[in-house]
Amino acid sequence: MKNGFYKLKENYVHISCLSLIILYFIPFFASLEHSFFNYQDNFDYGFLMSEFMTKNNLLFLPSNFFIDELGVTRLSLGSEFNIIHLLTYFLRPHEAYIFMQLLIKVVAYFGMFFFIRNHVSKNQENVLLIFGISLCFCLLPFYGSNGLSIAGIPLFLNSILKIKKNINSSFDWLCILIIPFTSSFITTYFFLLGILFFLYLYNFLRNKFFNFKYLFILIFVTFIFFLIEYRLILENINPSFIPHRIEFIWDNGSFAGATYRGLLNFIYGHPHAPSHQTYFIIPSIFVSLILLKLNPLSIYKNKFLFYLLLVFLFSVNFGFWYWDRLLVVKEFIPFLKTFNITRFTWLSPFIWMILFYMSASIIKENNFLPKESTNFFLVLLISSQIIFSGIFKHEYLTSKERYGFTYSQFVEEDLFREIKDHIEKPTSSFKVISLGIHPIIALHNDLKTYDFYLTYYPLEKKNRFFNAFSKELEKDINLLNYFKNWGNRLYLFNEVTGKNFYSNNSSRKIENIEMNKKILIEDNVQYLISKVPIENGLAFEKKFESKQSYWTLYLYKIF
Repeated sequence: MKNGFYKLKENYVHISCLSLIILYFIPFFASLEHSFFNYQDNFDYGFLMSEFMTKNNLLFLPSNFFIDELGVTRLSLGSEFNIIHLLTYFLRPHEAYIFMQLLIKVVAYFGMFFFIRNHVSKNQENVLLIFGISLCFCLLPFYGSNGLSIAGIPLFLNSILKIKKNINSSFDWLCILIIPFTSSFITTYFFLLGILFFLYLYNFLRNKFFNFKYLFILIFVTFIFFLIEYRLILENINPSFIPHRIEFIWDNGSFAGATYRGLLNFIYGHPHAPSHQTYFIIPSIFVSLILLKLNPLSIYKNKFLFYLLLVFLFSVNFGFWYWDRLLVVKEFIPFLKTFNITRFTWLSPFIWMILFYMSASIIKENNFLPKESTNFFLVLLISSQIIFSGIFKHEYLTSKERYGFTYSQFVEEDLFREIKDHIEKPTSSFKVISLGIHPIIALHNDLKTYDFYLTYYPLEKKNRFFNAFSKELEKDINLLNYFKNWGNRLYLFNEVTGKNFYSNNSSRKIENIEMNKKILIEDNVQYLISKVPIENGLAFEKKFESKQSYWTLYLYKIF
């Protein structure tokens, strides 16, 4: 009877937390295409590229199929086995994004709740702390294009550990099966599974105990990820081209610079995997370390120190991966040059929240204040974190401040319709290049683009693009290095527009633009769409603007 009563109360708290999550999405539900989103990686590639693939039936084509709209093969567009493609098949990109974010936050909430309750908590009286930390975790600003790569880690580990302990249910096997189709192996689970395999080997050598079921599940989920990424794996076994990533040169600096970069990561987190640990989590950890010094018999001590060491090592790795002394190692091992090892830090949001829970539990068990005051302090601490992530760092508000335009203004469908009407040619008969705006916008509006944002494409393509615009790129050494040393954004960079593709700086102008028109003629690049006027170098066609649009666009004819 007592267990049933507590179960009922627990359900009420779950409903309250889910209500807060729904409340978080009210601005998006109310505004839809007029919402403010985080466009970086979500809409300059992610959801709009997925829409392009589903709309043109490209998902299941062979890897060597040439996509004329982009000038690359199907291989460059990644795996077809991702939930985002399913969403963009049935929904418009912004609707798919909202739905994905809702799924992310619900899974993050329940995943963290189950993980802490089943594998971290030592005291069932701390259940309200578990609710609070779970809410803190789910309100982090996860990137929608990453799916459950970070948000799904707690649920994934909960299922893995339950299988290891032989207390699993069919739901755990279902989670293990589904999460790979909603996540990225390259950015997150490669590193997570690597750690799990290492810990398995360590425990086997230490305890001489062979846990077949645990090893099987690790191999099984790795095999699923391999099947999902079959295109990339087969390409690495039998390459069809030299990838542009072979020319990657990561920013390199001194020992002091590497230390500073690692320290910044530890305090502020990674921009693509934010943890919001700065203002409340780290101070609570500091208090807990003092209390552990006073009371070293805490039941959380060993795990607390292990997780703290782990997140510290991730930051050290993030900082020193850019140490100039490692250049020799990267040149000797090409894999280290093309693969971003610093993504261990993408696991940090999960670890910070576990540390937050342990810190709160250590503070509670030590009673360094009277019990009522301790409880009030913890409520204030966790509530402050929730308010900070859920209100002050709400995606709608931060995106409105950062970008200043809505999704409908970002894609500018009406303005591009006018551009296509003005050109009066079949869109399949020519290509365009963009200046100062993301090329995915033109692609979304059914124009074939010469430029793009892709993470894996032929080096030959990059070199030809550079030969077409080398004189323009060389006008700014920083933009030149950005293009040559990274190159995922195969963009026409200019010293006037720079790398800011979100500001409407049409008040500025380009005196003269230089390009190799012979190459562009051969590649059928007939038009340039710019957000700033160009004085010389191209034939001006027309200026496009409206009261509703954010951009003022200028159309120029190349040949």
